Amino acid sequence: MGNREQVDIINISFGVSDADESLEQVIYKALSSNIVVVAAAGNTFGLTVEYPAKYEGVYSISAVDENLKLYSHSARGKIDYVFPGVNVPVINHHEELELQSGTSFATAYATGILSLILQNNNNLDDYLRCSSKKLEPVNKLVKGSFKLNTREDAYKKDPIIINYYCFINN
Repeated sequence: MGNREQVDIINISFGVSDADESLEQVIYKALSSNIVVVAAAGNTFGLTVEYPAKYEGVYSISAVDENLKLYSHSARGKIDYVFPGVNVPVINHHEELELQSGTSFATAYATGILSLILQNNNNLDDYLRCSSKKLEPVNKLVKGSFKLNTREDAYKKDPIIINYYCFINN
């Protein structure tokens, strides 16, 4: 066997409509090993959240635009957080810059932010609750919205994080 690195967080930017026993076992094995699992809710045009985001314990991520409006193709249901995922600049297969949208892009963004928070904090859920400031609800699908701010003192050397937004469904 080769060397194994410890994993703290897993990004899953895909989803499937039906539960899969093998996928569920792998997800729960990761969760039982205290690995944070972050998954795209899906671009189902308002239909249900896809698996593995639908599994209990997995952070289900959807997308908002620059005005904090829910992405029109986003799934509805078990949405834990919403991050920027509309008009994301990406390089296409022709090596050209273009704008793309979807919950997968929001999930990649969320995973990056959450990994930076994990780097400096032991309990991600407590940090998210304690560092949140309540904003006005923006639509009926999300019961409350929160603006998460970084702790300025933790990032003075490398101020790579600016304020970011997410909505929590409680």
